[in-house]
Amino acid sequence: MTRHKTSSRLLAMLLSLILVIGVLPTTVFADGHVAYIGNTGYATLAQAVSQADPGDTILLTADDSTAQQ
Repeated sequence: MTRHKTSSRLLAMLLSLILVIGVLPTTVFADGHVAYIGNTGYATLAQAVSQADPGDTILLTADDSTAQQ
């Protein structure tokens, strides 16, 4: 029965570690930037669009409620 407890604890620790690692990418984008082109962050989607080159991918990481034309 001791072996079962040890393996259950190891499994619980492993799953907890996987959960923490899975949450890390969301904290990376929590710096106030709304959009990214590569590793460069922009405060608004309009700024990212104006800086984008043809073929760039803009990653939208938050809602942009800025009024735009």
